[in-house]
Amino acid sequence: MSSSGATIDNPDRREGQWKETVGSAKESVGSLIGSQNLQQEGRDQSQEGQAQSAVGQATDWVEGAVDRLRGT
Repeated sequence: MSSSGATIDNPDRREGQWKETVGSAKESVGSLIGSQNLQQEGRDQSQEGQAQSAVGQATDWVEGAVDRLRGT
């Protein structure tokens, strides 16, 4: 838990960060070997991960706000 009461181990955040990392790696490898297809796949996966992380952050924020309103 963080000091705000939001869970830092949200599954969406963890999975989203993993997808971002793997996507960035794919994009780099694609660039190194000259594969436009792999670069695009990596970009897409990274963007998907960013979106999923954002969902997890929003969920954490809402849950934290609700907890604070309840006094927990």
